[in-house]
Amino acid sequence: MKKRLMAAVLTGIMTVSMLAGCGGSSDSSAAKSEPAAKSEAAESTAAESAAASSASSEEKAAPAASGEKVKIGVSISGWDDQWLSYMLDCMRTYADELKDVAEFQFTDGQNDNGVQMGQIEQFITDGCDAIIVNPVETDSSGPMVEAANAAGIPIIGVNRPLVGDYTAYCGGDSKQSGSMLAEAIAEIADYKGKVVVLAGHAGQEAATLRTEGIEEVIAKYPDMEIVEMQNCENWQRAKGMDIMNDWIQSGVEFDILLGECDEITIGGIMAMQQNGIDVSENGILAGGIDGSPDGLAMMEEGAELIDVFQDANGQGRGAMDLAVAAAQGEEVEKEVPIPYELITPDKIQEYKDRWASVM
Repeated sequence: MKKRLMAAVLTGIMTVSMLAGCGGSSDSSAAKSEPAAKSEAAESTAAESAAASSASSEEKAAPAASGEKVKIGVSISGWDDQWLSYMLDCMRTYADELKDVAEFQFTDGQNDNGVQMGQIEQFITDGCDAIIVNPVETDSSGPMVEAANAAGIPIIGVNRPLVGDYTAYCGGDSKQSGSMLAEAIAEIADYKGKVVVLAGHAGQEAATLRTEGIEEVIAKYPDMEIVEMQNCENWQRAKGMDIMNDWIQSGVEFDILLGECDEITIGGIMAMQQNGIDVSENGILAGGIDGSPDGLAMMEEGAELIDVFQDANGQGRGAMDLAVAAAQGEEVEKEVPIPYELITPDKIQEYKDRWASVM
């Protein structure tokens, strides 16, 4: 598959229904990978990682022939993240479709840079022909990229970018999602109001860029201001609830809630509802990011007015196609964007239908 053909295939993925052929919700009982080396592994140099591998750079110089079955390692930052569990399900289903050309091994990075680095080193030792990584933190992914490069193995980022000389990246523009959310809510609010932001996990690329997008939009409008912002560890609903409860008890006055993922937005909405606060177009205006089934349910109730859809199927399958092609020595696109999509109340059924086959 040449570069032009690869681009066409991945463009097709972007337009297909998000969960066409995707598996159901994450199997929380699935066995996770054995814990790998901790922080000391993250500090290993690329040369040390390559030396530990049973496959040298010279051995990897000859990629698998087109059509030959390849071996691909996949490290997801954390299986307990709700949205990532959807992407993981989609990837597992697609792996079954690709079983005649590729064998995939999925591991849980357990939200730990050291654990994930150890998994990358193990993929190299196991002789994988390509590696897919959803990094715990983009800024800490450099040693993983260096280790793969030293071993002559293509490395593809998915959902969160990598740093350094990676082979390819498939995912969305996180800043765009924050901007889309803030602009849509600003319009509903007639460009005025006090805003609180439930941000994502501190230090992660998605949280940093979504926050930037939100801040830039709010700064454009003189009658809007951000009065409170706090990060929610691991993007958890419970954290959103706790922070919102603290704001309510502290007497914070606000008109708008922006959450950087559906889970934490829902947590904030639930806390307000439990305190008798109206969350609707006639009360506190709320919006989130992901377009998850639970987010759509909140929209249907009228509590969440805006959502921004992140395509789990498009990102997961796109990264897998890139990995297979790169493992077979094909030239692949460096950046494969999967656009975010704005969900307004009139589109709820459309996105519910895209989930219907797996719910």
